[in-house]
Amino acid sequence: MAPGLWSLMQHASGRVGLRLDEVNFVFFQVCSLILAVIFRVVLHPHNVSATTRHLVAASFGLYIGWYSYSWSFLHLLAQAFIPYIMMRTMSPRVMHKFVLTFAIVYMSAVHISQQVKNVNIYLMDHIGPMMVMTEKVTSLAFSLHDGLTKDDNELSPLQKKMATKKMPTILEYCSYIFYFQALVVGPVCFYNNYIDFIEGRHIVPYVIKSKDGKDIVVHKEPPVWKAVLGKLLFSVAMVTIMITLIPRYPLMGNVYNPEVFNGSLLYKLFYLWLSVEIGKSKYFYAWIFADAMNNASGLGFNGYDDKGNPKWDLVTNVDVKGFETATSLKVLIDCWNKQTNIWLRYVCYDRVPFQRMMFTFILSSIWHGFYPGYFWTFIQGAYFTAAGRKVRQNIRPYFQGSRKMQVFYDILTWCGTHMSLAYFILPFTLLQNGLIFDFFWSMYFSLTIVVTVLLLCLPVKKRPTKKVSEDMNVIEDAKASGNGHLVVNGNGNGTWDAKKRQ
Repeated sequence: MAPGLWSLMQHASGRVGLRLDEVNFVFFQVCSLILAVIFRVVLHPHNVSATTRHLVAASFGLYIGWYSYSWSFLHLLAQAFIPYIMMRTMSPRVMHKFVLTFAIVYMSAVHISQQVKNVNIYLMDHIGPMMVMTEKVTSLAFSLHDGLTKDDNELSPLQKKMATKKMPTILEYCSYIFYFQALVVGPVCFYNNYIDFIEGRHIVPYVIKSKDGKDIVVHKEPPVWKAVLGKLLFSVAMVTIMITLIPRYPLMGNVYNPEVFNGSLLYKLFYLWLSVEIGKSKYFYAWIFADAMNNASGLGFNGYDDKGNPKWDLVTNVDVKGFETATSLKVLIDCWNKQTNIWLRYVCYDRVPFQRMMFTFILSSIWHGFYPGYFWTFIQGAYFTAAGRKVRQNIRPYFQGSRKMQVFYDILTWCGTHMSLAYFILPFTLLQNGLIFDFFWSMYFSLTIVVTVLLLCLPVKKRPTKKVSEDMNVIEDAKASGNGHLVVNGNGNGTWDAKKRQ
């Protein structure tokens, strides 16, 4: 690092009232954004070789990691290179299992060590990058396993898309694992998409449909600045909320604020909802800013929509609009931490032969850590989601008679969805059983009781018929393969015209 920069950060930390790790985080995120622009403009795949792009992405990422985490960066090196040795030396028929086991066990050991030492979980330390790296190394191992040992007809649509038939070189691997755009907060970009980006295959000609139904071949590289500027402005708005509102309505106020803790149930529920809504701004900021940084470098292009507009959501980790307007927990969860949801499905849910939800829940819980609050949140999330599914199956049909009734139902379910989220997500912040029980007792376990009554009283509806399931598989397969009515890009991404099947 340049002489004097460390002391400058210490000075800035004292002036703005942020911890040193937070100042370090902001500094390197801004630097990464500037480098991302240079990466797209100067180190464009039309101007330089893929080797040069790999070297720059890996070098700057390694520098950020070493300076930010000091000797703790050795954990990241171990998490990266021991799995690579496994991939190189073991049979591809079994190495994915060994890589997954090692990555999860090693990360769990670090989680437990930090928890035993009572390290502040809000520090910008090496734990976050390790979690992202775990997704990268394990997904790559499974991609190699699928690509090197299975035929296409043995793979699901997602597995076909992610299968890799060539072992990455050490440079390609380091570039993928340590690329600067996503080292600190992610989100994970899966290997094939990343290599397409580095080698310029993401900007090959694309076909779109005109209004009169004709095919139009688009050769120009899609513009990105509108998407980047929009995401940066949104990030600024989230920072403003973090600075002005989070101190006034902190999440811990649900248990530590006497006015709230001793208030009426209605006031407690209102404060809970408000504090969680405001508290989400931290995640929105981190993920949307990271998305802007990826896009500024050219990473994240996901083809065109049916109007010919470029989509920059390939590595987007949160669908803010979908999340905030969700009227069911299923939709809400699908819009949150999207890349991790894909990872969980790819390495776990689609692989285990039985109890898929249980094993996926276990993997997700371990990936986050071992504080009791994490398990409270995930267990209750599954519990509340099951209740929401029953409500939709049994009660929704009574509200479909008119547009007004449909809107009324949507308003009710929106309120129920976001209130439920606030209720079961707070333990994720409280962490310890003592505080969690204090919170639930202060709420009289109200929503837990309501959900239990719904689960016990509402009947279970039959699942869709086999024919419907098969039809959906055909549609999903067409989406993945790109053989749809509308458009596909070089990665097989496109928009499927479901009307064509009807």
